[in-house]
Amino acid sequence: MGWRARIGLVYPNDGDSDDDYVAMAPVGVSVHVARNEAPWTGDPVDSVLAHLRDGHIETAAKALLPIHPDAIGYACSSGSFGGGPGYDGRIVEMLERVAGVPATTATTACAVALRALGARSIGVVTPYDTARNEILVGVLEAQGFEVRALEAFPVPPDLLARYESVGLGMVDILNPELAYRLGRRADRPGTDAVLVACTSFKTGPMIEPLEGDLGKPVVTANQAVIWHALRLAGVAAPVPGFGRLFREPLPPGAATRVAG
Repeated sequence: MGWRARIGLVYPNDGDSDDDYVAMAPVGVSVHVARNEAPWTGDPVDSVLAHLRDGHIETAAKALLPIHPDAIGYACSSGSFGGGPGYDGRIVEMLERVAGVPATTATTACAVALRALGARSIGVVTPYDTARNEILVGVLEAQGFEVRALEAFPVPPDLLARYESVGLGMVDILNPELAYRLGRRADRPGTDAVLVACTSFKTGPMIEPLEGDLGKPVVTANQAVIWHALRLAGVAAPVPGFGRLFREPLPPGAATRVAG
């Protein structure tokens, strides 16, 4: 596999949505994931900022170099918007310097995807605390989007600990059903799209059902990251089953990088 393109992804060490990315790759495309081993400490915003500041993202990206990726993505949403507007651009520049290929982040890809679909007014789903939600809304607004609704499901630490005690993790809590139900709640009359803005949500199975029920596009962080990385690698074939983003032809220039 990978004779058509190889996509490299840097993913947080607490995430387990690899199968979302693999399922969305068309024939001849391979997906290779390197874990960012940055520790998660007390303050969630400081933790995600440390991923770039302390070189953890760069170290993980270098681990992908032996497979010679055609494009690379940083598949962490809060880790790519935590520094505010423009922070995702700093990560993209570092990845492109290290890997020598086009790069994206979850924040970058979501903005590109929403623009490609013509969405300006959106409802947003997150699992974040108040501080990260405020940063995210500020970043989206700086990119020209109007956030009409935000539905958050912050995962209580004791709930996550109970899941981890039996070998489960965040992705088992942030499952497709929860993403679907929060997506319905985030919809508003007049919004152009719903955004599920976290790569910890496993979303592949719920995208098309939610689009059908809402009658509007649904963009999820996992979907957007692999979609944008494919376009940056020069692969534009439609992939059935994962929403309008993968079906509709793009307007000229729609898959270019959007600075935060």
